[in-house]
Amino acid sequence: MEDLSIFKEPNFVPNDYIEKITRKLAIKQALDDTDKYDPSPLLRTFDENLTKLRAQSETLQMTIDQMVKASQEVEETQQENFNQFNTAYQQNLQSVLALDKCVYGVGTTIERIGERLEGLDLEKNRIKERKDILQALYELNGDGPPSPLWTDNSFINERSALIKSLNAMIQDLDTPSTEIAKSKVELYSNALENQLLEQFDEGFAQKNYEKMKNIALTLYAFNGGESCIRNYIAKLNMFYDLDSLNHDRELASDLNPKNFENLTDLSDVDLNERQKQITSYFDDLQQTCRAEHQHLSLVFPNPSSVFNLIVHRLFELRLGSFLEVLFEDDQKSAAQPTGKVLQLFRSSSSAMSGPPGVAKGYVQLIFMRTLSSVFSCCLALLKNLSSLCPIPDQHSLLSSLFSEYLSHYFELEIKCLETVYSYPLSRQAEGTEAEEQGLLALFFIRANEEAIQRCLSLSAQDVIPQNVHKLFTTLLSYLGYRYVNEYQGFISLLKKIKAAGEKNINVLADAPVNQRRKTVSLLQRFFTTVQCINQIVLLIQQHFQSSVLPHVKRSINDQTQCIMEINSMLSLFQTRISLGIEMIIKLLVKTIQDGLSYEQQKNDFIVREDVLSGEKCTPACLHAVDFGNETFRSISSCLDNKNLQRVVESFLTQLHKVLINHFQNFEVTQGLGGLKLMRDVVEYKEFASKISKRESKIEKEYECLWDIAKIFIVSVENLNSLLEDSSLLLFEKQILINFLKKRSDYKSSWIGSIVYVAS
Repeated sequence: MEDLSIFKEPNFVPNDYIEKITRKLAIKQALDDTDKYDPSPLLRTFDENLTKLRAQSETLQMTIDQMVKASQEVEETQQENFNQFNTAYQQNLQSVLALDKCVYGVGTTIERIGERLEGLDLEKNRIKERKDILQALYELNGDGPPSPLWTDNSFINERSALIKSLNAMIQDLDTPSTEIAKSKVELYSNALENQLLEQFDEGFAQKNYEKMKNIALTLYAFNGGESCIRNYIAKLNMFYDLDSLNHDRELASDLNPKNFENLTDLSDVDLNERQKQITSYFDDLQQTCRAEHQHLSLVFPNPSSVFNLIVHRLFELRLGSFLEVLFEDDQKSAAQPTGKVLQLFRSSSSAMSGPPGVAKGYVQLIFMRTLSSVFSCCLALLKNLSSLCPIPDQHSLLSSLFSEYLSHYFELEIKCLETVYSYPLSRQAEGTEAEEQGLLALFFIRANEEAIQRCLSLSAQDVIPQNVHKLFTTLLSYLGYRYVNEYQGFISLLKKIKAAGEKNINVLADAPVNQRRKTVSLLQRFFTTVQCINQIVLLIQQHFQSSVLPHVKRSINDQTQCIMEINSMLSLFQTRISLGIEMIIKLLVKTIQDGLSYEQQKNDFIVREDVLSGEKCTPACLHAVDFGNETFRSISSCLDNKNLQRVVESFLTQLHKVLINHFQNFEVTQGLGGLKLMRDVVEYKEFASKISKRESKIEKEYECLWDIAKIFIVSVENLNSLLEDSSLLLFEKQILINFLKKRSDYKSSWIGSIVYVAS
């Protein structure tokens, strides 16, 4: 028997099921070797299962019918209940709306009644107040003794309210019958205010903030509280304590820049200590103000307005006095309000010691640093105090405090920078060590950076690009032009080089030696100066990119002018350096030429011995080559490859012409003399090849010297072959004739038969 659950499966297919059972029975009969297939057992099984399925289907249908009927009954019950609930809800809603309408009407009526009652109460109170005022006025206008209201301090609040009302009323009364009352009201008013202020002062002395608060509330109601605020501020130690004020004066006097009018070395001033003292002073003020702000919240109903008054008083009174002493000048003119500031930038004291101008420059620099430091500290103080409560008109506070100084600020800044820059230039110390020159250039840059930082905080925002541009122009003027021309003596150096190149050598035995020594000295100074100029230009460009451009780019005009000024300076330097290099090359060539003229002996190339001397080259050649190597070792350490190559090519080209002209002046022995000349030529070629790094153009130029030496070596029969197959073809005919004439075996008949090749 099969499991009946198979018929409940959703994928059950009767045909597939019959086919499956049939296949199984067929296989079984085949295995049992049964001859005949009997389907009756299969049919019986199918009939039985089909009967059971019909029974189950009928049972399932009955169950479904019963569930549908029950569901309909439940739905009808729920619909009936919903209808009943909806009816009850509508009835309740109508009741609530009716109740709300009734309550609203009653509430409106009660509100109107309340307003009328309130109006009646107010009217009643006004009538009572008027009655009390009239009663008090009648009492004060009479001659009887005053009531306890005027004498008993337990009624002080009532008395203050009454006097306030009386003051408002009697202003409109102008009859003789009320003069007595008016005078008594005024008397009681002053007495009450004085009494309250005395009690307020007692509370201040006792630090009884609760008592001060109650009295302040009474005074606020009586006269707005101005008198108690005035008394409170007047008793603050931060404004009137003699010890605090004396400390301010002593500190400001110690920090006064005029104390350094005899200073000769800025390193003697501990600038960090000065800054620390200024910062500490403002930190103390900030702590004092914070403590007072806490007290104000315990006393006054409007602590913010009182705190603003204290801050204004702090800037106007205490900080104003501090700045007056800080920048005080005993030599100031009473007729000139800004004399105490500008005096610092006029002529120095006659008692000033040290180099001229140095003390004045240091005083000005210390003044600018002190002004900037104090201004920054005031800004920080306002910012910190604003965190306690808003402080309006901060700009006005700073303007009123620093107006005297900021009105001339930038004029003073430029004068300060010019004075600081002028002192090292006034020394005119030519030949200063390169390290010291570099430090001085850095000093110029840092002074300019410092001035720009002051400019950013002390100048108005709309003129910052213009002011930064002017500061940068001052740097270019002093560091870019005057420093190079005056301090380093660049112009005078060029003049000396030019004069040395045009000067004739003295006919002395050691004249070439002295000339070479002077030339090397001038050359080293020139290229050291060029190297320093390059460093200065690099420093200026870096300074422009980092410290100037971010601020001038807000103004296209100022930015463009700055760039044009830099380019103009670079162009001037390049022109002068190029001119100087040309003069240096000319001087080098002339020094070698003069040395050869005076050291090359007339018989250096006349060799009559059978054995050639063991000398490598002539002394004149050796000295010239040694001098050339020495000078170009110095030059190569100061120039980059590209510029060095240009200098080398120009020098060797001019030297080549000098050597050709030089060799035409000496008679040469044919053969041995020519070999000796060739030794000199080899030295010159190796020297040229070494410093030019085997430049092909230079190699070709100096190859012809080799051919010139061959003129004095080859036999007469081979001269034509030499001229045809060498660089001698490039020479003019007269030059070849001059060389031929210097052969010891020269004959005039050669001219027609040999030199025709070059004609």
